[in-house]
Amino acid sequence: MKVKLFMMQLSVSVILATLFFNIFSNVAVTSTIDQSKQWTIEVYADQGLPYVDNIAYLSNGVILATLELKKVGRVMAVYPKGKVTIVVDKLDRPDGLLVVKDYTPKGKVAGYHLYITQEMIKGSVIRYNVQTKQREEILKIRNPEGIDQLPDGKIIVSEDLVHGNVYWIDKNNKAQVLIANLYRPEGLCVAVDGSIYIAETGRNRIVRWFKGKLETVITGLREPDQIECHVDGSVWITEDAMPGRLMRYYQNKLYVIGKGLHKPQGIAFAPYGIVYVAEQGKHRIVKFKETLSR
Repeated sequence: MKVKLFMMQLSVSVILATLFFNIFSNVAVTSTIDQSKQWTIEVYADQGLPYVDNIAYLSNGVILATLELKKVGRVMAVYPKGKVTIVVDKLDRPDGLLVVKDYTPKGKVAGYHLYITQEMIKGSVIRYNVQTKQREEILKIRNPEGIDQLPDGKIIVSEDLVHGNVYWIDKNNKAQVLIANLYRPEGLCVAVDGSIYIAETGRNRIVRWFKGKLETVITGLREPDQIECHVDGSVWITEDAMPGRLMRYYQNKLYVIGKGLHKPQGIAFAPYGIVYVAEQGKHRIVKFKETLSR
């Protein structure tokens, strides 16, 4: 009787394992970690940046940064020689930051619009004209975080909730669901091919959405937070942890660029292989530079 019972239990286990494999066999396993590349790290700015979160690099060398403070949040401009000035103030927990260039009819850059997410339950997306200083709330949304722009110009934003969605904003400033029922989607970025990479923090993974299909590309992370797509096809990720890591995902490999960081957040790319990271736990921006060519 005990033998029969054991065989029945074994059969059930095999069936369940088979079902599990059939359901999840298309899910990526943890990517190979390669630490062969050498990078240097130095402090770029550490004054006037309390709770620095997301950052963006402008062509003139200025870095814009959100300070995720309640009621007194700001967007700051950090200049190459260390000067820090206020660009936008009186924000409430500003998090995501997107810089959109305005062009003249002849194709020259005429100015910038900033899109800023205010991460609260009664949150919103703010659009700010840097030249005219005009500010407008274009969307009310719960816990908005990641924000980027699709190739067709549409703005997309993630909703950091247990059953969170990724939305695109229509011409009437209404949120339309693009990707539904993610487990705490936070940072996101749009790749050169139009695919969307999302840090699904609640599942410690990175997913990719392309032409209506969602797939897992990286698993086994620890609180993936912000994510940035590079023009070379790589995807960069930070882990909102202590210690946290900065990673580069390229051609199905995950490269650890920096570790031992204190709650790293936003990522920004600059010329000559320089990568800036907001290290929120130390209220500063650090600079990474590769010492060996890829």
